[in-house]
Amino acid sequence: MPALMAVILLLIPAAMPIAAADAQVDILDSGQPSRVTFYGMCWKRDGSQAVIVGDDSTILTYSHSSGKFTRLNDARLPAFLFGAAWRPDSLYALVVGADGAVFNFNGQTLTPYCASRTNYLRSVDWKSDSSEALIVGTGGTILRFQDGIFQPVNSYTAVDLFSCSWNPNTGTALISGANSTLLRLETNGTVTRIPFEGDWSLYAVSWNPSGDSALVVGANGIVAIYDGVKTTVINNGTLNNFLGCCWRPGTDEGYICGDVGVILKYAGGKLTWVVSGPGIQSQLYGIRFRPQGDYALSVGYLAKVARYPKVPRPAGVCLLDNIFVIAGIASIIAAVIMAYIVKTRLDRRQAPSGPEGSRRSRQKKQRSK
Repeated sequence: MPALMAVILLLIPAAMPIAAADAQVDILDSGQPSRVTFYGMCWKRDGSQAVIVGDDSTILTYSHSSGKFTRLNDARLPAFLFGAAWRPDSLYALVVGADGAVFNFNGQTLTPYCASRTNYLRSVDWKSDSSEALIVGTGGTILRFQDGIFQPVNSYTAVDLFSCSWNPNTGTALISGANSTLLRLETNGTVTRIPFEGDWSLYAVSWNPSGDSALVVGANGIVAIYDGVKTTVINNGTLNNFLGCCWRPGTDEGYICGDVGVILKYAGGKLTWVVSGPGIQSQLYGIRFRPQGDYALSVGYLAKVARYPKVPRPAGVCLLDNIFVIAGIASIIAAVIMAYIVKTRLDRRQAPSGPEGSRRSRQKKQRSK
C-alpha cells in the first residue's frame, strides 16, 4: 500500500497551481540608459498617455494601452527637464526645465515658449478649469502662464521653490521650497507665507481632490498636512528624504515617494509603508496616479519607472476545477487501485499455504543446498 499512496500523492500536487510571492510593484523597462534620472511626470486626463521628463534632455511618452515608452528627440531641449503637467482639457502639456525652458507638448511635437528667465523651472501645475498654469523655480521664481503669456509674481524670497499645486476649489495655490518655505498664492495674485517650523527643504506639495487638505513632504522625513489654515506634522526626524507626493483620484489616500525607492500611503491620519526596495533601490522623485485611479507611476534615479499596484496577472487556472481533469485523475487512481488488488490476489494464489505448503517449502530449500 505505501507504493500506492506515493503514486496518489504525486498525482495530486501536479494538478495544482503553485502561488508565487506577490511583489507590490512592477519595474517597467523605460528603454533608457541607467545614467538617466527622471524627475517628473504627468497623465493626460483620459489616462491614455503619460509624459515623463528628466535629465539628458529626456521626454518620454508612456502608452497605457501598449505599455510602451517612446522618446522624443529635439535639439532645442535643455539638458535638464524637471516638471510636466497636462492641461485638464488635454490640448497639450507644459514641460519646464533648465535655463527658463518652457515647452508646449501635444503628445507628439514640441513648441517652445520664451519665459524670459534663466532660472531652473522646477514644477508646473494647471488650474482645474485649464485657464492658467503656475510655474515655480530657483531664486524664488513664480510665473503665471496664460495663453502663451508669462506674468511674474513677487514671492518675497530668493530661495529655491520646488513644487506647486492649485487648490481645485478656491483658486489659490500652494508652493513649497527650501528653508521650510511654504507659500500660498492668493486669488488677488499676492503671496502669503505659511509658518513651518524648522529649516528644511520641502520638496513637494499636493492638494487632495476635495481641496480640503494638502500633503507637504520633504527632507528629514517630513510629512505634514495643510488644511488651509495651519499645518500639522505627521512625521519628521527620520533619515528619509520624501521627494514627491500625490493623491489617488476619488479617494482620501495620499501617496509619497522618496529615498531608496520608498512609497508610503497616507490615509486617516496615518502613514503606511507600502513599498521599499529591493526591487527599486533608488530615489523616486515623482509619483502620479492615472486619472482613473487604477495605478500610479513613480519615476526616479537610474531611469526607474515603478508601477504601483503591479499589473494584474490572470488568476492561475487550477486543474482540479476542471471536471474532465478530475474524472481523469479519478480514473487513474481507480486503475492503480485495481491493479494493486489484482496483483495481491495473484501473489496469494501462487504462494504455498498451510502446513503442507510449509513442509514442501522446507524440502525445496534443503534440496537447493
